[in-house]
Amino acid sequence: VASAASNLDCITVEPSAGPVAVSGRVTTAAGANVSRAMVTLTNSEGAARSTMTNSFGQYSFRDVPSGETYVLTVSHRSYTFNPQMLNLTDNIVFDVRAVGN
Repeated sequence: VASAASNLDCITVEPSAGPVAVSGRVTTAAGANVSRAMVTLTNSEGAARSTMTNSFGQYSFRDVPSGETYVLTVSHRSYTFNPQMLNLTDNIVFDVRAVGN
């Protein structure tokens, strides 16, 4: 019986983390669109990017590095919003509703 030795190494490859998109809609507690709200996405190192909602309350961030945790905050002169923590591993649609009235 012949035996054969193998010099084959097994290498585990993790999927590469490409950029993702974060988008959604900002609404009042009653569900109405909130236009001209400032939406800010901040990573754990404090780097932030901001955008303003359109007339339909929609916002969008493109090319966001994945595999990180972000805090999403919304500010508007007439409404209050709670900050939200997002752990981004893929594209996400994240709607934000105002607290109270």
